[in-house]
Amino acid sequence: MNIQTATEPNTDKPAPVFDLTLEPLAAELYDVFYRTVGGVTYDHNPLPDWESFRKFAAKNPKLLPRLAAWFAIAQRARAHALGGTTG
Repeated sequence: MNIQTATEPNTDKPAPVFDLTLEPLAAELYDVFYRTVGGVTYDHNPLPDWESFRKFAAKNPKLLPRLAAWFAIAQRARAHALGGTTG
């Protein structure tokens, strides 16, 4: 699945639509998270870097909500940086 598609393949189920202008900020925030937790999950499995995570999540419908979360975090961070808030 391409992260810009509006529906998941072979279904009528809506897929997240991503504002790709937020990707650099989402990547930076993910990198901060990655470095802060030492590059591992709570059970000590390695976390992927942003590019690997983004590519894998974009093809895995079960991971799309996590990818969407990083874009939502980036959207909120940008809004706060600009002096406003969102939802």
